[in-house]
Amino acid sequence: MSAPDSQNLSNRFRFLAEATAWLFRSQGVFIRWKVRDKLLSDPFYRSLLGTGRLPTEGVAIDLGCGRGVLLAFWSRAMALGMIGGSKRGTKMRLIGIDADPEAVKSASLALSDEAEIFTGDLRTFSLPECHVAILQNVLLFLETDEQEALLSRIAFCLEVGGCIILHEPDTANFAYRAMARLPGNVFGLFFGNRHQSLHPRSGEDWKILLQSLGLQVETMPVNQGQWLPNISLLARKTHST
Repeated sequence: MSAPDSQNLSNRFRFLAEATAWLFRSQGVFIRWKVRDKLLSDPFYRSLLGTGRLPTEGVAIDLGCGRGVLLAFWSRAMALGMIGGSKRGTKMRLIGIDADPEAVKSASLALSDEAEIFTGDLRTFSLPECHVAILQNVLLFLETDEQEALLSRIAFCLEVGGCIILHEPDTANFAYRAMARLPGNVFGLFFGNRHQSLHPRSGEDWKILLQSLGLQVETMPVNQGQWLPNISLLARKTHST
């Protein structure tokens, strides 16, 4: 990408981040700026916009959606014509699921009728057929057998041609290995609770697991400049199972 193109993408992304954060204005300045900072500081969102990974048709599920930041980002991108080309304003079915009632309330307030937000346990929640399923820093909170069961259920619900986008900590990364050597559950504290039991995997382990489900896996080009970078994978369903 040339320098002018790169600058144009940066400007478009910043505008989109501001527009997304504005949806949270009724929840106070702190929440609004927290959303804005999350979008601007995590290269995952910029990558989704720059690589055209967000479709504008079909059903998309954000599993562990939290405040609905990704869904709000997605909704604004469609409304502003930043994805979908000539299909500006195209409506698709956006679904968010999270176990935290407060986060679900925040997402529902921000998204209004732009998305369907549900409170539920991902391990048991009934999933609809979908074109895209996104898991962002969610699977590490589940036991390894629960991770495998959830991914298997998602793969079954995916339409042919649909995909899972997975964004999780990579235990093969040097920063993660360094933190793991520190006393106490430092990594758990990083995610908000030092008593939380976490079960992350290496990027290669995630690839192997997704491939075992019959999915075609590729690594997404996400800037790994963060001090604790994640692995970002796109796993596509190429045939019915």
